[in-house]
Amino acid sequence: MGKPDLKRNAQAFAIWRAAKSADWDCSYAELAAETGVPHHRVGQIVRARGWDKRFAHNHHANNGRREGFTSVDSFMTGYSRNGFAVAVSH
Repeated sequence: MGKPDLKRNAQAFAIWRAAKSADWDCSYAELAAETGVPHHRVGQIVRARGWDKRFAHNHHANNGRREGFTSVDSFMTGYSRNGFAVAVSH
């Protein structure tokens, strides 16, 4: 049995989480920006895991840009673990 690639598995989980939170309606560029995983690595992991068929639309043509995408972390800004709102200043 080979040694598990923990970094790659962690990156795959981060990609899966971000894509699932966007209902797979996002681009590789958006996933790279959200997760911090390099764009080329996002593509490698998505294809290796067979997730490329899950994406709702092909956003790659427009340089990965589209309106209405909210990252998980920015969506959750202002909420604490117990579900109560907290003040956030920018």
